[in-house]
Amino acid sequence: MSAISDGDLQSAASWPANGDRSFSLGNFALVNASTIDAPRNLEIPAFYLDMVGAIEEMRDLIELHSRHGSNLMFCCSTENEEVGLIWQ
Repeated sequence: MSAISDGDLQSAASWPANGDRSFSLGNFALVNASTIDAPRNLEIPAFYLDMVGAIEEMRDLIELHSRHGSNLMFCCSTENEEVGLIWQ
């Protein structure tokens, strides 16, 4: 941020960045999670419903840390779609 504030675009451009999108949303504990193999023999749709359940379990904490409060839209991947489930 100081390089940007100073107008030093060359230094700002050198900031380590991932050329691909990161699918590890949230706290980025799993950098490049998109390259991790998913477990085999998944019970579909239970695997994706478990992800939704995990988000719902943390809903209050997510809302607390959001600038938008409870006015949020949640999403989750499914077997064939990057954003297959969307809910409020």
